[in-house]
Amino acid sequence: MPATLLAVAAIAGLILPVLLETDHPVLSEAWVRGTVAGLGMAGPLALIGLMVLAIVASPIPSGPIAVAAGALYGTLWGGGLL
Repeated sequence: MPATLLAVAAIAGLILPVLLETDHPVLSEAWVRGTVAGLGMAGPLALIGLMVLAIVASPIPSGPIAVAAGALYGTLWGGGLL
């Protein structure tokens, strides 16, 4: 379990600087879906990391992350990730 939390924290730490440097709307559903889909097998971990980041940093909306999870992995698996 601690290794999983460390991996999620590392992914969130890598994603946050990218979010702050882009001209795209921060965490729009389309942006999250496109970015996570391009990560392949690391996509679910990225979604978990983004949700952790959204919970810790309250200005980041969690709705687009949840919608992207459902769109990418379906209702059952997407909801199970979050």
